[in-house]
Amino acid sequence: QKIEFFSNPEEIISICCGFNFSIAITKNGVFSWGDNSYGQLGNGKNENQNKPQKIEFFSNPEEIISICCGWSSCIAITKNEVFSWGNNDQGQLGNGKNEDQNKPQKIEFFSKSFSKLQFPINSNFYKKERILFLILCREFCFESVFDQDYLNLDLLKIFINF
Repeated sequence: QKIEFFSNPEEIISICCGFNFSIAITKNGVFSWGDNSYGQLGNGKNENQNKPQKIEFFSNPEEIISICCGWSSCIAITKNEVFSWGNNDQGQLGNGKNEDQNKPQKIEFFSKSFSKLQFPINSNFYKKERILFLILCREFCFESVFDQDYLNLDLLKIFINF
């Protein structure tokens, strides 16, 4: 069934789904809807949403490289940081705590590593030549595409050996 909220599908960059919830990155922002029992919608609340709601934390969607949804948690890779939110009873958010988070929280572990990564301000992630970049983070496995011209291969080696 068509989601009427998104009147122009060309504005949608990507959509990811967890268990009973979804997140969309669009040219106009990041939106989430569905089950929010653990704060996995990232909107600062724990109420279910039956239509897309903007995640205000991500004010500039152009800085988001990828968002991945797990069962009831999410991880976002941005140009400079990695963020997580949602269920955290097993420490799956990677923030050193075990409390659920209903807003994106920076994962400090990745802060130093991302300082080596170089992205142009108006990077185009839809070029034909891409590299598939896999990051394994406990229960998460998510993919991001980076332009070959801007990928720091030393950083890639760090994450492969992680």
